[in-house]
Amino acid sequence: MLIIDLGMAGFSAVNVARGKPVEILKLLQRELFSDIMKMRARQDKVEKIFSFQKSVKEPDRLGRTHRPDAGIITG
Repeated sequence: MLIIDLGMAGFSAVNVARGKPVEILKLLQRELFSDIMKMRARQDKVEKIFSFQKSVKEPDRLGRTHRPDAGIITG
């Protein structure tokens, strides 16, 4: 039995009979795809949180109709 442990990369241990490197690669590819999709979902959540926090902290400058210098006559 060939055992590959790539724990640092997020892969679980892979137990595959020797002589089947294609099967090992297929399994690793499936696990990697799953991990990437989970990370993308987490990234989307973080981006939404940051976006919300930014919108709460800063007023929407484009949505304002009032200009602070309106009505001031200079010159």
